[in-house]
Amino acid sequence: RDPETIGRIRTWAPDIIIVAAYGKIIPQEIIDVPPHGILNVHTSLLPRHRGASPIQYAVLSGDQEAGATIMRIDAGLDTGPIVSQRFIAIAQDETTETLMRKLAVLGADLLVETLPQWFEGTITPRPQKSADATLTKIFKKKDGEVSVEHTTEQIERMIRAFTPWPGVFMTLHDKKGKQKILKLISARIMPCIPTLPPLSFSLIDTPNGKKDLLLHTKNSCLILDSVQPEGKKPMTGHAFYVGYKK
Repeated sequence: RDPETIGRIRTWAPDIIIVAAYGKIIPQEIIDVPPHGILNVHTSLLPRHRGASPIQYAVLSGDQEAGATIMRIDAGLDTGPIVSQRFIAIAQDETTETLMRKLAVLGADLLVETLPQWFEGTITPRPQKSADATLTKIFKKKDGEVSVEHTTEQIERMIRAFTPWPGVFMTLHDKKGKQKILKLISARIMPCIPTLPPLSFSLIDTPNGKKDLLLHTKNSCLILDSVQPEGKKPMTGHAFYVGYKK
């Protein structure tokens, strides 16, 4: 926003400016510079999931599809008209990392296909429907904490959405009463009728003779395949249970 930077961009006299994964609002002085405007590659199906965390929100919300949107930047936050858009299905085991890789390629390909038509003037941007808009936020560490109010489905989606950041964790107590953090790394939904209070643990036998760790929630259960106790390396849920029980 400083005058020197704006002056330098004006000196370059760009025909167009492209931004991707840029989390700040661009000042009008720069928006007015390129005759073909500023195009943004946004990794959501706008107007859904405007803002800084569209991929995490798509996974966290349980969306069935995601996508890339090429939009023309205006003075708002991802509010400009849509130039082009492409859809992609979200897999049941999709994580933020896997979806990010898919959308990076999808967005890049869409941009390359869109630019010639944009310069030729054969694309008419369509305004976003503000009534359908949702806004995302930048997540903080505390957003990854599991509570007794979370359902099985919410926790499972949190694990897929918040790995590696901000991570999903529970606050436990050791035998001396000290608080300890347990990270939940991977999990599977296990339909059940909870017989223990939310966030309680139990074991379940598996067909191969081993045992899985169950996390009871207010509506069902989760099999915790991989966890990481504070100060230790990742381990199976069963290995954690044996040590924590002691």
